[in-house]
Amino acid sequence: MSNNVNIWFPPTTRVEYVARALAALSGQKMVKESISRDSWAAHVPHNDVKTTIVPAMVDIRWTTAKGENRSAFYHFEADGKIGHGGWQAGWRLLTLNSTPKNVALAKRLVNLFGGRVVYEDVGPKTFGKPDYKRPEYKYNAANDGTAWEKLQRYMLAIKPLTTAEIEACDGKAGYSLMECEPHQQRGYEDVPTSK
Repeated sequence: MSNNVNIWFPPTTRVEYVARALAALSGQKMVKESISRDSWAAHVPHNDVKTTIVPAMVDIRWTTAKGENRSAFYHFEADGKIGHGGWQAGWRLLTLNSTPKNVALAKRLVNLFGGRVVYEDVGPKTFGKPDYKRPEYKYNAANDGTAWEKLQRYMLAIKPLTTAEIEACDGKAGYSLMECEPHQQRGYEDVPTSK
């Protein structure tokens, strides 16, 4: 059984923005992309959302600036223990292996969109009190106007994950830095971003 970091997002969190944020946090450059004559959206290359055989789950795929192909499952109907609900009811869930790099990614994602992080999903902590939480970002569901522009500018400002952030999460994850492959021990601050 693997040991995962669980990232719980408020229901307003859009999977497309989580996918873009993962790519940007992994060193890909967020850019303005024209979507009409007088409108633009924050976009980053090398990310995609794929359907799975489970209707309530998609596979987010992204390539890091180092060329690593990554993948994570995003659950739309993750309500914690069946029949128990609790604070997880209606929330969205992203799961990654519980490494220091992924715990650092989880914290940055929750800083962006709001939500809660459980660093290790083994034992009674799986649905217990979160290890880290932030309030919901008020423009998560923006569709147009000033709120839309604020969300797009917010996405453009995402900076790559740093080695210092990863090192700060050693001891919080289920696996230590020493148990991880060398590429899992470093951030993306020194990697040239894609165009």
